[in-house]
Amino acid sequence: MPVEVSDVDVEGLAVTIAPGININGRIIWDGKPSLEKDELTVTPMPVDSNVGFQNSTRVTQGSLFTLKDVGEGTYHAEVGGESKDCYIKDVRYGSSSAIEDGFTVVRGAPATLELTISSHGARVQGTAADRDGLAAAGVWVVLVPDLAHRTQDRLYKTITTDQYGRFDLRGIPPGEYKLFSWEEVESGAWEDPEFLKPFEEKGEKIVLQEGDHKTLSLVTIGTRNQVEPKP
Repeated sequence: MPVEVSDVDVEGLAVTIAPGININGRIIWDGKPSLEKDELTVTPMPVDSNVGFQNSTRVTQGSLFTLKDVGEGTYHAEVGGESKDCYIKDVRYGSSSAIEDGFTVVRGAPATLELTISSHGARVQGTAADRDGLAAAGVWVVLVPDLAHRTQDRLYKTITTDQYGRFDLRGIPPGEYKLFSWEEVESGAWEDPEFLKPFEEKGEKIVLQEGDHKTLSLVTIGTRNQVEPKP
C-alpha cells in the first residue's frame, strides 16, 4: 500500500488486511521441455517493486501450479529451473496477453495464468578485447533491446567475460538488440537511458530469430574518462 511521507506526521492511517487470491496456472512448452533443475518454479513479481514473494510455487508433473495468497495488483511471472536456452515466449491471464505489461489480479475476477516457455532461445557468443586487441577479462557484456522495448527487463541479457575475454549469452527471445561491452561500468548502469545515450552508436546491432546462434567479436567501449550520470 503506497504511503507518501513528507515533512508532517501521518496520522489516522488505516490498513485493511484481506485474504490473498489463489491463481491457478499451467506451463505450455513450445518445443521439448528442457530443465536445468529437477522442477520448475513460478514466482509473481510486482511490476512496481523489485521485491517478490518469499515462496516460489512448484510446478507439478502435469505442468500445473497454483500461486497462493496473491494480493491485488499487477505482476510479472518469473520462472526458475528451466535450461539456459529457454525463454518465456508468451504469458496469458484469462483471454489477455500479459507478456509485456504483466497480469493484473483483481479480487472477484480470478483467471487462469498460462505461461508458454520456448526451449529454442537464440544464442550469442564471442570474445571481447580492449583497444589494444588484448582479451578483456571480467568485463560486462550486455545485450540491450531496441528502444521500443527497453522497459522490458526480461529482454536484457548480461554476463561477464572469462579470463580469455569470452562470453556466451543464451535463452534470448527473438528481436532487435544492441550488444555493448565497456572497459568499466557499474552493474545495471545500462538500464538508465541517460547513461546509454553517449554510447548508442557504439553498440553492435544484432537481429535474432528463434533458435539463432551467432558469434561476434567486440571491442570494449572506453569509459574511464566518462563522467558518471547524476542520480
